[in-house]
Amino acid sequence: MNKIPDTKQTNYKGSFKQYLDWDSDTLNKKSRAELAQVVGKFRDVAHKRMKRIQASGLTSHAYNQLLDRGIDHFSTKGKNLNQLRSQYVLLNNFLNSKSSQVSGIRKIHRDVEESLARRGITIPKEFYDDFWKNYEKYQELYGDMFSRTKYKYRILEDISVRMNSGKKVNAGFFEQIKKEVDKLYQADAIEENERLKDIIKSEVGDIPDWWI
Repeated sequence: MNKIPDTKQTNYKGSFKQYLDWDSDTLNKKSRAELAQVVGKFRDVAHKRMKRIQASGLTSHAYNQLLDRGIDHFSTKGKNLNQLRSQYVLLNNFLNSKSSQVSGIRKIHRDVEESLARRGITIPKEFYDDFWKNYEKYQELYGDMFSRTKYKYRILEDISVRMNSGKKVNAGFFEQIKKEVDKLYQADAIEENERLKDIIKSEVGDIPDWWI
């Protein structure tokens, strides 16, 4: 295995933004000392953003991913080159995400709320995160077999109505939603079957016995 070439040491001052998005060749040419400087800079910025997000009471996918790892995970002490490269990529992805800042999270929330509102679905502002957690719980229980847009929005609408009414969202409620979606799915399957029979009849003339 060829040794990674060590490059001339650089003092990485200034904004962290100038060190974002290094390509793989650039990343592989950096020495351990250089990467430690940049990762440390990224870590400090990420820590500040996470504290602001936490203080705002908001959350985001990018924030949760980094929170799960723990900011101490990104300490450069004792890390080898490959570990620092991995940390660079993870922190780079976080800092590039719109949802790594309070302003970005709020804009994403507004955009989602407006998009759903156009379909008559209102997300309780004070329960934004709980709303999506409930949807994720439904997916965990029943998987993505009803991932078609039509069913997805029906599920979101039912959860919205339930939460806005102040009633509990529990396993019994999810079972009720599933029964309703099952009926929609079965009705669509029958409609699709009839449509295909009409196509075959128009093209072939007879419906095969196995189709009926």
